[in-house]
Formats: sequence, structure tokens, C-alpha cells
Amino acid sequence: MSATLSRRARLAVALLAMTVVPMAEAAPQSPAPATIAPDSPLLHIDPAEVACGRPAIALMDATRTTTGWDHRKFPAFKVVGNTYSVGISAVTAYLIRTSDGLILIDTTFDETAPWVAESIEKLGFKLDDIKIILGSHAHLDHQGGSAWMKTRVPGAKLMIMEGDAETVEKGAPGVAGIGRGMPPVKVDQVLRDGDKVTLGDVTVLVWKTAGHTPGASSFEWKTTENGETYDVLLMGSQQAAEKLVPEGYPGIVKDQIEGWEKLLSLKPDVWFGGHPWQHNNVDKYEAMLAEPGSNPFIDPKGYRCLVAARAFDFVEELKKQEAAAAKGGK
Repeated sequence: MSATLSRRARLAVALLAMTVVPMAEAAPQSPAPATIAPDSPLLHIDPAEVACGRPAIALMDATRTTTGWDHRKFPAFKVVGNTYSVGISAVTAYLIRTSDGLILIDTTFDETAPWVAESIEKLGFKLDDIKIILGSHAHLDHQGGSAWMKTRVPGAKLMIMEGDAETVEKGAPGVAGIGRGMPPVKVDQVLRDGDKVTLGDVTVLVWKTAGHTPGASSFEWKTTENGETYDVLLMGSQQAAEKLVPEGYPGIVKDQIEGWEKLLSLKPDVWFGGHPWQHNNVDKYEAMLAEPGSNPFIDPKGYRCLVAARAFDFVEELKKQEAAAAKGGK
């Protein structure tokens, strides 16, 4: 990590020295979950990558604790090539520039969608140039602002994955301490796993990585900068294993297995989560400002390590829950 890391990040990394799992202990030590196929990549995760992902998880958890759900503005900035960050302090949103207009991924909260619009305009873009709005999943912190954004850009097409489209159209109430709700809004196109969304010279690959919600999605696209081409990924849902039972929905185990298998198969150069703490956004942004010409967002190893460690933890949690169910537990 860069020497420009914030005090919060340095503290989290220092504390992690006591929590890193040695590589020798990273491999599963008990029978594989019955619900996972023997040839699944979830049962063949590299222990070295699990170990190197532990610091990222510790930093993510520490940052989430300090950031919380505060609604604060965050500077808009160019990440790489055609990709721009236009989100807020607690939730991400991204803008993709194409030869035929703009693609917006997520709109944050209902009450903060105007901040996203402000960020887009500060970057020199026009709201009217937004042609497509992609939604990562149907929660108020990511899609709460879609109704507002559609009133400002009625010509933009809102596209949501099957399994979540109905929820977005129905809307959702507010949650105390988080946001005032997700106003209902018409979905113009229902997406399916493997769809390709093309606008001008950019094609976004749509992956169903459900488990956080029934239609949670990840989006992948290419960008070029200084003659180099990069694969970019928005991980729309990093599923929480502890919510398999009883808070989950019917089919959540299958969805989470398939979601983690998909995320393990991807190899992005640049990647983001739906929340800034999931990819250490603040510190990477500060490092970029401190060292012009550097780009810590180009981080393929960081992705592999984080996803390996989180997928490993998912498998371990699933083992515990299946064992408890076999004994008549909840």
C-alpha cells in the first residue's frame, strides 16, 4: 500500500498482524458442503490468495465501522479511461463515457441522487447525455435515487436484473438511520445473466451474482488509457454468508454458490464494490492525488485475494450452517 494511506487504514493494517490466517491453515479442514459440487472452484481456492486477502477484509471491516451510513458528498473523479466515480461517502456510483452518451451505474439514495447529478455535471458531462441507468441490486442505498434520476433524465433506460426488477418497480420503505426509502420507478428493460448492454463503443457484460438480493448483478467492461486496455468490474453484491439462514430468501444458498463461483472466475484489472470500503476507495483516491500518474485502482491481485478470502469464508460458514441443520439446529 502507498505511504499516503490514511491513519484509519494504517491502524487497520497494523491490527491485522494478529488476525492473518497462516497459509497452512487456509485450506478447508472439514467435509465440503453437500450443496457445493465437487468440481466447484469454491472447493479449490488457492490458500495463498486466501491468506493475502485477510488484510483487505480487516481494512474493509475497519473502514465500514468508521464510515457507517453517513450521507456525505465525495469528490467526483476519473478512475481510469472512460470510467468515473460519481458516488457518495457510503455508496458508490459510476459513470461510463461512450461514443454515444453515458451509462450510469447506480444512483445511491433517494435523498443523495441530486449529489450524483451534481458530480456528473462537475466532471463536465450533461445529465441529458445519460442514455442507460444500470442497477446493481434492489436496495434503497443503490436504487433509491433511480426514480429521482428518471425524472431528470426521462429518456434514460433503467435496466435491472430479473429477480430485482419487480422490487424496484414496487418500491420499498425507508430504514431508520439509513435512508428514507426507494420510490417505485418503471424498469425499462429486465436483464438476464450473460446479457450484453451496448452503447456506442462500449459493451457492458452483465453477470447475475445473486445472493445479497435475488437479482444482484455485477457489470464488466473494457477501457483504454495510455495505450493499455483494462478490464473493469463493478461487484454489485459481496454476499454476506451469515445471512444465509434465516434472513435469506428461498434459493439463496444456490444463488450465493453460483455468485461466488462467477466472481472467482473473473479477472478484472480495475474493480469496485457497491460501497467505498469494499475496495478501499478513500485511500486509493488519496494515493492517486498524492502521486500524479499512479493509479492504485489498477489492482488485479487485490481482487483475486479479496474474493478468494471472502469466498473461502462463505464456504466455511455454509459448512457450519449445514452441520447445524443436520443436527436439528437453526
